Amino acid sequence: MAISIQQANAAVGSLDSAYYSLIIKGFYIPKRQCAAITTEYLFKIMTNKVFRIASSDIKIGQLLKQVQKLDLWMLIQEINVSKPWGFDENHLPDKQWMINVFHTLRDNHDVFRHNIPESMSIVTQQELKMLQEFNTSLHRKSQGRFFKRSKSQAKLYKDYKLKEKIEKQKRKKEQKIKYINTLKQQIEQINQNEIQEEQIMLNQIN
Repeated sequence: MAISIQQANAAVGSLDSAYYSLIIKGFYIPKRQCAAITTEYLFKIMTNKVFRIASSDIKIGQLLKQVQKLDLWMLIQEINVSKPWGFDENHLPDKQWMINVFHTLRDNHDVFRHNIPESMSIVTQQELKMLQEFNTSLHRKSQGRFFKRSKSQAKLYKDYKLKEKIEKQKRKKEQKIKYINTLKQQIEQINQNEIQEEQIMLNQIN
């Protein structure tokens, strides 16, 4: 049975009423002001057609490496979830939402870890815990330069960062190729649909 637009609007109300009803229901959704929050996205969340997760299941994450928002989105798309994410490059959720969801689903990913080799370490994990027991906030003007690397450590660190940069560029290239291939498939599908529609129209004329 078809539902009129008046009936649908009476059930949902406005964009804001739909948004806050989802929060009250316990869903973890992007910030209200971000581009991802559209009528279509909220409708799909409410009707369970896209990925959704409860706020109680979220593990707050903190990036330990610099990751651009678009790169983070590409990483999230690699996660195999049962339903579509419901976003595209023009309608992305806020970065903190992506960080927290990514951390919840992939908390062991490199972006949440410092992968500094043992040979470059200045202090041990145990020593770091002991240092953190002291209040060093007084007279602190920046991150600080209390520790300095030796020449050999500096060279190792430089080589490590270069290798990390190359690997990042490689991953980005692979992600772009994957994205381009997806676009090609979508274009091919659109072309096929258009050909089928034209054929149907020709058959009707004949």
